[in-house]
Amino acid sequence: MKVNMSKSKGDSEEKSVFDAVSSISTRFPFAHGKRLLSSLKIPTNLGWDRTINGLRNFNESQARDGAKDELVETFSKHTFVGDKLVRFYGYENIPEIENFRLHVSDAKNNIEIPSSEYTEAFPLSINDKDLLRALDDAPPKLTSISEQDNSIVFQYSSVRSYSKKVELDKNSFEEVDQGFLEDYSEIYGMKPMRNQAFDSVIVHLDQDVIELRIDAPDGIPTIRRHRAVVDVTRAFDELALANFGYAPFGTAAKNFYNIISRLYNASSEGSVFMLGFTANSTKTSSNNDAKLIRKKGRDLRHDDFHKGGKNAVQSIDPYTIGVEWKVDKFEGTPKLIVPGSVRMLYHSPIIFPDVLIRDCFSEEEFGFVIKKIEKYLKITK
Repeated sequence: MKVNMSKSKGDSEEKSVFDAVSSISTRFPFAHGKRLLSSLKIPTNLGWDRTINGLRNFNESQARDGAKDELVETFSKHTFVGDKLVRFYGYENIPEIENFRLHVSDAKNNIEIPSSEYTEAFPLSINDKDLLRALDDAPPKLTSISEQDNSIVFQYSSVRSYSKKVELDKNSFEEVDQGFLEDYSEIYGMKPMRNQAFDSVIVHLDQDVIELRIDAPDGIPTIRRHRAVVDVTRAFDELALANFGYAPFGTAAKNFYNIISRLYNASSEGSVFMLGFTANSTKTSSNNDAKLIRKKGRDLRHDDFHKGGKNAVQSIDPYTIGVEWKVDKFEGTPKLIVPGSVRMLYHSPIIFPDVLIRDCFSEEEFGFVIKKIEKYLKITK
């Protein structure tokens, strides 16, 4: 989405390269960030922590012209994409829908964004650990309103805590530990994370659809994601009721259940790297939650073991699927996950309200996955 107009109280002119890199480190894998910094002639070290520490006294004149502005813009754009939980809500049945659209489209002119710790940091994130700790569990606050294509975007900020699995560099261990580690090719640890989250409510004026995007990095528990959904939708409903005359999140989210089987049966659509399913026959019934090791680069739909088992049963009912696409022009490898469980299959009615979109570094990549969702959900006009 191309941002045409934004309203917030932050000032990017007051930010430094150090501020921008500190914010980018909270959203970008180091390998991707290192390439970005190197292209801007900004020095890097082993990992984000050492890189940031090395930039505390960095002379910004040594960086490429415009480096800070490019970093700030890159970060700002990524807050709308990245790893997100996505829901769709229809608002075609809203009373006086034309008035609703009119009020929403003029929101950036009529709604005053309250000052907060988040607007002070805008368009970057809060990186002070003590302040992040103090804001943890506080309700989300409106940070910006922007016009993007045929949509109005309301962005909310809060603090989200989770644990992240990170690979550890063997060379960073003491020499005395090297003998113990020599039999291991990869070493991982669980790192506690507490970062500012950027959640968006996108009102599509040309589709009668409201899109909810919740920051959901890998590692955040399901209950934490759903709590964020409740908090953000409640905050927007209060805003919308006061300014637009209607609270749109009172309606049910679109159901993504049918996407699972449609993607599973679309053998040429991306590569399936995650698949959970029930297998049924006259003699047996079982369920499996399968993850194919991504290094093998194989598609679970065409995996010999899965195909052999599939031929031995009457039906396969998938309840979880993960599909990834490799596109030459993309920096990331966009992934779509429809998360579910066996229990959800046997609950009436069957409702799968969430999808997860991962590994997107641009709106073009994120939009690519959104179009796949629309194609298999068939919600576009």
